[in-house]
Amino acid sequence: MKKSRHTFSVVAYAIAISVLSGCGDSGPSRAELQRQRDEAQQRAQREQEGRHFWQTMAVVGGLGGVALLVIGTALGSKARRDAERRRKDG
Repeated sequence: MKKSRHTFSVVAYAIAISVLSGCGDSGPSRAELQRQRDEAQQRAQREQEGRHFWQTMAVVGGLGGVALLVIGTALGSKARRDAERRRKDG
């Protein structure tokens, strides 16, 4: 009887220790959470800056395309008028 009681006590202590050892971890600390939040904010800011850069490049490219279209139209119109004038004159 004494041996089984001793065995029961050892098993009960072992179970209690294993259960309580898992209870001590309350998750990441405040400092760790703050660091993770700061990293996420920095990553989001870098992504936003990259997106702004490419949006700016797209606008510049679009404006450049419009400018080339206007210049090309003006040159083509001038060339057409010059050709018509040459046909009339000569």
